[in-house]
Amino acid sequence: MPLKSFSKPYRLLLRLAVILATIIFWPATFSLAASTSAPLPLYGFEEALVKSKAEGKFTVLYFWTESCPYCQHFTRQVLTDQQVIDDLNRNFHVVSIDSNRERTLSRRYRVSAVPWLIFLEPGGDPATVLPGGPSAPFFRLFLGYVSTGSYRTMEFDGFVKQIRNN
Repeated sequence: MPLKSFSKPYRLLLRLAVILATIIFWPATFSLAASTSAPLPLYGFEEALVKSKAEGKFTVLYFWTESCPYCQHFTRQVLTDQQVIDDLNRNFHVVSIDSNRERTLSRRYRVSAVPWLIFLEPGGDPATVLPGGPSAPFFRLFLGYVSTGSYRTMEFDGFVKQIRNN
């Protein structure tokens, strides 16, 4: 049924419904458009390893798939958080890896589920792993855990207790 066949108030109501549905079902589109900050730079695997070694930064391998709702949430809500972006830019280079397309890397790093985050030291050696899609506050704590080298000497919960006690 064409839109013109509805009376003017109903046409207005239908247009508002479409706008509201768009805002509800695609919030990341609007939040990214409204953001004044620069997006998180992503690197290719080899490029990230070279840059990380030269700059003394860690590499984060973020494994995901298109069909994973947890991956979509992590990408849209956590990786667009300005504090997360700032923390990542300070100490990390991020590589976004579609596990379905990059099966060789997925096998190499034994990715068994998505989302899956693997942290590599500046030289490329594995540092630690974070399975699942954490919230932005949790992820920021974990980034601190890795960037301070605390993963070498203590478990994550010990790091969190130490942070809360200081």
